Amino acid sequence: MHNGRLVCEGEWFGYNHEGKGALNSLIGELALHRFTPVPNKTDFVERGDRVWDDLGEDVLKQIAPLIGELRKSGEEPRISKQERQTVKEVAEELGRVFSKLGESAAADPNSPSAHDGMAQGGTGRKPPEPTSGRTNVVSGQSNKVRKPPQPRTPPPSDAGGELSRLIAKLLGGTSVPPLRLKVWDESERSTWAADEGTTKQWLNINKAYPLYKALRGDGAYIAETAILEICKHEAGQSPESYLAKVNLLLFRWAAEAGLAQPSID
Repeated sequence: MHNGRLVCEGEWFGYNHEGKGALNSLIGELALHRFTPVPNKTDFVERGDRVWDDLGEDVLKQIAPLIGELRKSGEEPRISKQERQTVKEVAEELGRVFSKLGESAAADPNSPSAHDGMAQGGTGRKPPEPTSGRTNVVSGQSNKVRKPPQPRTPPPSDAGGELSRLIAKLLGGTSVPPLRLKVWDESERSTWAADEGTTKQWLNINKAYPLYKALRGDGAYIAETAILEICKHEAGQSPESYLAKVNLLLFRWAAEAGLAQPSID
């Protein structure tokens, strides 16, 4: 601008604003003294002089820290094909788990198959049989195997049925959870959210979360994150009931993924 008249639109000093990583949010105003517009007021006389280059270098030097911050904040970690495939596989495995859970609960909500593994913290294994007592020769103390303590809060009698109803309500009739990777503030592990202008809810897993980075997007981490979010949506449940459901689904998923032996009903 010169005397209130536009001389030229857009001046860029020291960086390529049209290249990759354009700094569209970088907008500023410079007050220049002793620069002369050309007669037709379309440019400045000094543009071809060293003084113009010096101006650009000084501007760039002063705003370099700001440019660095803007470019850093604009860099979204890339979600690789392998990461997307891992999320897809986990979602399909969980879908099969949820489907089987619904079938067994519908057949008999109180059958062992509806909530197997709950009493043993989700492992599905029977407790070891007590062995005969014997004396420790070194200490002289008895090594009798005591009966394992019973949990203070027993698992829900209809765990499979409760989970089946919760999943059906939460997922709208489908069994495959809508998992996907997204990137946002690293303080949050996961969240349910819908894209702007849509009503479909996605279970977003945060790639920027420190634990995701530490485990390199391992499938077990993806499954645990999804299960924690899904089980959290049942209102009024006790912490013990919540953890029991999480343990059950984690064990079922591990068996489906080939990471654990199937439970014995």
